Amino acid sequence: MLCPFCNQTRHYLLDLLRVTPRDANYTGPGSRFCILRPELITAYCQVQAAKALKSKEKNFQEADNLATES
Repeated sequence: MLCPFCNQTRHYLLDLLRVTPRDANYTGPGSRFCILRPELITAYCQVQAAKALKSKEKNFQEADNLATES
């Protein structure tokens, strides 16, 4: 791979095993290499973001209701 910042050819070794977390529920043989799929992590993040947004909307509505009542 040619480095874009200098004109030297360098080889890189990427350790992609630690990019995603390991599956803690799997304890069988070869569990050291059992990682969670990126799609599962993406789905989890989307659900957490939706929950946070829903919570913010609920808090905003409650604050709006309190402001209109007083």
